[in-house]
Amino acid sequence: MKNETVKPFSVRLLLSIFIISLLVFMLLRWDVSSFLRHQIDNAAKQEGYTLIYDEVSISGLSIVLQPITIQQGKAMSIQLDKIQLSPSFSQLTSGILGLDINTTWLGNPISATVVQDGDVIQLLNIDAMIDVSRLDDLNIPVQLSGLMHLQGELQLLQSTGQPQSGRLTLTWNNAKAGLAAPEFTLGDYQVNINSVDDVSQPWQWAISGGSGVALNGSGTLLANNPDPKRWAVTGLVDANIDNSNPSLAMMMQGVMGSNQAKFRISGSLGAPRTVIVR
Repeated sequence: MKNETVKPFSVRLLLSIFIISLLVFMLLRWDVSSFLRHQIDNAAKQEGYTLIYDEVSISGLSIVLQPITIQQGKAMSIQLDKIQLSPSFSQLTSGILGLDINTTWLGNPISATVVQDGDVIQLLNIDAMIDVSRLDDLNIPVQLSGLMHLQGELQLLQSTGQPQSGRLTLTWNNAKAGLAAPEFTLGDYQVNINSVDDVSQPWQWAISGGSGVALNGSGTLLANNPDPKRWAVTGLVDANIDNSNPSLAMMMQGVMGSNQAKFRISGSLGAPRTVIVR
């Protein structure tokens, strides 16, 4: 049997400390906030993170931090409205120690279950509902709206945060776009992202859907960085413009030269580049 070592203040140890301490302090009716702050801050520092939050509280068997900023040196900074951590009973029934995470980012609910297996962190049951109009850092010259729904799972190296494998599905429903306001209806889209068996090889992605602007294409994604914005992307996408919206059709025809075009995609997820190839 493989001997599994647990790093000090790992997710497993933090969860064990939390459950035991919570029961003891609740029985004694002591104020646990200072104790929790100390344990949480130490656990984060051991993993290379700094947590900045105004309030820590207990809700049932959950720890709630709000508002919270998660920093990893100068490389990453994430601001969340709140984050709630609780034992994953669905995993405990299978004999696996897991942590349910529910958070709110820009008013958008995001949830996942975290399970540690040696140096691999599994993010299971990922479920995120994103109001596209609330995303203010897309760095694109158009206004977008609609509701994105992300589901799937990821496996990451705990030591580096680098993805090892994954399966994600992203849907964008009632997508709209425009220069001054999202006035043009684009339709519903779906993007599928899947890793391959060889961790050194790029992942595969595919996009389909749309009515005002129908898209169909596929390509590769090099998930070799903890920051998804730096993942290299390549691929080809066919675009077809529906004449049901004359203003949108005229604008897109001015860019593509006709109602149909094929785009070559390169660059990264954070800074993609597109070139018309026909």
